[in-house]
Amino acid sequence: RSSDLLEDRRNQGKGAVAKRDLQLNGLTLINTLNSFKVKAALDRIQNGPTITTYEIRLAPGTNVQRVHAIDKNLALCMNVEKVRITDPIAGRGTIGIEVPKLDPTVVGLREIIETKDFQKACEKMDLPVVVGRDTKGVPLILDLHKASHMPVAGATCPGKSVAIHAIISS
Repeated sequence: RSSDLLEDRRNQGKGAVAKRDLQLNGLTLINTLNSFKVKAALDRIQNGPTITTYEIRLAPGTNVQRVHAIDKNLALCMNVEKVRITDPIAGRGTIGIEVPKLDPTVVGLREIIETKDFQKACEKMDLPVVVGRDTKGVPLILDLHKASHMPVAGATCPGKSVAIHAIISS
């Protein structure tokens, strides 16, 4: 197979977090919310390559702005620089609290090319291009034929060249 030429990076990096640790972090988040008189329950945890999203179900009548007001305290309890609070998630009745990982998971080109998502994209798209994974860990694949142009910009060393090489290779 042609993907055998690419390095298999699935087991590299320490981004894999035990489910138990994710649950404990979720409990810490809920306890912190409760200590600020925000009644909430942990609904679901989505572990992505660079962030973990904790879906929180607020008690009826709880103002979402109260959660936004204590975002720095939530970051402090999770030992990160900052957290991102997403407004209510449509159809779920929850809000998301995105916590960045201290040691993100490495996302390799080979692991995405070998997924069923990429195989389906190859059937549907003229020029499928691997972009990476989203915050939930789902492969992102773009049809280059439909993208009229694609600016690539950023600071020094964030990986622009790596992105261009992934586009060419995929």
